Amino acid sequence: MSNKYLEMKERHRNEVSAFPMKWAFNEYQLNQGLKELGVEKKDVVSVGAGGFIRKSDAPAHKEMWERLAKECEDALKDAEYAYQGFLYELANHEYCYTQSVGVTLECLGLNEDEVKESPMLSDDLKRAIADYMSSVEF
Repeated sequence: MSNKYLEMKERHRNEVSAFPMKWAFNEYQLNQGLKELGVEKKDVVSVGAGGFIRKSDAPAHKEMWERLAKECEDALKDAEYAYQGFLYELANHEYCYTQSVGVTLECLGLNEDEVKESPMLSDDLKRAIADYMSSVEF
């Protein structure tokens, strides 16, 4: 059975990785990134956390993130996708030790109120917690 959540994460990771974006944490890395982008410092904008892109790519960068967020939001209407996402992120963030769903929900772009308001998401989260906890060995 395919994992819709992991497939989407991989597709998104590949798309973001292919975007012409560079990271610099010192002057050498900045100059190298500028050279690889074929621009000067005046031709780039920050995307935060040391990342930068060409100014001319800013609209495409914004559109990419908005589209990816919309795809994730739409996918959460599918119970199997939501369940697979919850299950993966519960394990990824060691729910068995933390007993907290906060980070799990953040990874899916959700908060506790949104899950409580949705019977489907609430049921999927409960099922994912039960399945995850039954698979953990202490």
